[in-house]
This record gives sequence, C-alpha cells and structure tokens, in this order.
Amino acid sequence: MFVVPIKDLGGSLFAWLGYREEWLLEKAGKTKVFLFRPSGATIHFGYEGVEPKPQMFRAEWAGLVKADKGWDYQAGDAGHPHWQFDALESLAAEGAADEAALMANLIRAEQTEPTVREFGSAVSNIPEVTTVVSSRAIAAVHFASAAPWWRTSPGDAHAHHPENVQQISRWLSRTLSYIDDQLARV
Repeated sequence: MFVVPIKDLGGSLFAWLGYREEWLLEKAGKTKVFLFRPSGATIHFGYEGVEPKPQMFRAEWAGLVKADKGWDYQAGDAGHPHWQFDALESLAAEGAADEAALMANLIRAEQTEPTVREFGSAVSNIPEVTTVVSSRAIAAVHFASAAPWWRTSPGDAHAHHPENVQQISRWLSRTLSYIDDQLARV
C-alpha cells in the first residue's frame, strides 16, 4: 500500500496514511453504472525512508454486495462504517518486536508525566498478558462508528451504506480530520 506522512509524532516518528477506494462496474441494461464497494483510510507508524511501517488502525466504510438472498453488507453483520485496530497483529508479525520496542522507547522518552511504577504480579503461574493478548485477532473486530443504538428499531441499525458520492467524500474528510485530532494525543 502506498502511504504518505500526515503527522509528525516526534522523535522522527510519523503517522502515515494509506487510502483505498473500490468501485465495481456493472451493466444495468444498456448502460454501465459504478457500484460503491469499500473505502478505507489506514494509519501506519514509521520512519521516513524506512520500510517497516506497522499498521495501527483503520477506518472503513463498505458498501452493499449482491448475495444469494439479495443485497447484503460486506463483512456480514459488522458495523458500517467502522474502525479496526491492527496494532497487535502488526506488531506481532515476524521481526516486528524490535521495531515496536524502538518505537515504544521513543514515545516513552518524550513523555512528560512520571512513569507508572510496576510492582509485579501477585499471581506468578499465569502467562504474561502480552503473550496472551498478542495471540488474539483484535483486527477481526469491527467497531461501529455510526451506530444509533439509542434509537428504537428499525432505526437502530449499526450498518449503513453511503447513498451518494458526497456522503463518502464527507465521511472521508471528517474521518481524516478526526484522525488528525486524535494523533495529536500520541
């Protein structure tokens, strides 16, 4: 995936943006129409000129696809649009531990607050939590970002498809603005 730097995180570390959008060309009688598939903004952390840029998280919005029983959402019952967190899988990849340690040391060196002191675990016969957590597929979880669950049914759905190109454009613009605001906290 091609990426561009979007935010200086300090210590020569940057947040990088990758973007993809997919459309399907369909025939509707004698005319051809484009059907929206997915759109996604992916954030990576890494250094300029250095290849490994682990994927941290992404915001995606999938469209409808033809299924056996009519139209359905991609990724089944996942929320659309949604967020997915990929840091665990990216940092658990082969060779990523050294990169993660380097990034963590840079981030810790920039912290202005006192470091939390660890006193050790009261239970010593359980596996290291990082080992357990890193074996989980958190990236498979879709965190809905536009679910009006406070409404009553049927207006409480967690999956929505864009109705036009302007909605996709607005979603992308506001999502990137939100990502920029949140990366300012890192």
